[in-house]
Amino acid sequence: MEENKLKKVIISYLNNELDDRGNNGILNWVNQSEANKKKFRELHIAYHATKVKDINSKINVDSAWNTLKRQLSKSNHKKFNPTNWILKNAASVAILIGLSLATYIIWDKGFNGIDSTVVKLEVPKGEKSKFILADGTQVWLNSESELIYNTKRSREIFISGEAFFDVVHNQKKPFVVTTLSKMKVNVLGTSFNLRAYNDEPYIETTLEQGKVDIISAKNRILAKLHSGEQAIYTVKQAEIQKKKVDVKRYLAWKNNVLRFDDLPFQECAKRMERWYGVKIEFDPKLNISNRFTMTIKTQSLKELLDMMQYTANFNYNIKGEHVSIIAK
Repeated sequence: MEENKLKKVIISYLNNELDDRGNNGILNWVNQSEANKKKFRELHIAYHATKVKDINSKINVDSAWNTLKRQLSKSNHKKFNPTNWILKNAASVAILIGLSLATYIIWDKGFNGIDSTVVKLEVPKGEKSKFILADGTQVWLNSESELIYNTKRSREIFISGEAFFDVVHNQKKPFVVTTLSKMKVNVLGTSFNLRAYNDEPYIETTLEQGKVDIISAKNRILAKLHSGEQAIYTVKQAEIQKKKVDVKRYLAWKNNVLRFDDLPFQECAKRMERWYGVKIEFDPKLNISNRFTMTIKTQSLKELLDMMQYTANFNYNIKGEHVSIIAK
């Protein structure tokens, strides 16, 4: 494919204008060679550098490409100020598919060409998103999740929240996901779900296919998982339990299905807040000992609360993004 046509196709991809066949075509092209991956990264940066400067204007591929070259040339001839660059050129180098993310590039230390970039991806409450790393690994981020990685070391991920990873196999470069508690998941190529919200006392790793190692903050292997297994790591006690599970239950969120499996009311409320983008407050007089097992597909928040009232004795009030659960 000639270069100008290739640039236009990738821009269409970044603008979410391609169908599934087109998206897969780009992914296959990226994975064909290191040269393709390098070209892809460069075009990402050029695209977003131009877009941030004039966010409402139509993207011009050639202009974006030339803008990047001029910026790199200028940066090589004068002292580089990372703070000014961030303020003037907040951008993303991740492929965004579907819902938008807040993304930023942070340039490390001094500047000598493209030295090092760190990408921060955030998904707010009530949203989910999917993107693809430079090595072809696909990532789905759940609501209120944050992911950070260096574009030069895109197989080293830091996460807070929940994500599903479909990791491209690379025998020489393990794919490592680190949580805020410093617990790590180490894989070569596999698909797994990781739930590691900072306000929850546990980290849940559920393996769909392949093998993974769960590693402690002191680089000790805590558990080895095989397909269909789950590890629950309690952060405070630094203890881990492993068991066989129905993996589909823990991947349901990826397909816009919310599940409660014998969860207490307050835990359900946390998940509802993230799912619907609301804030839920409980009446101090309310008995919150109820537990729920439910599957929610297309129901609205009101419909869900109506269903929960069948087994729990409460009233509720919804005002915009604020929800009150009231004792009867």
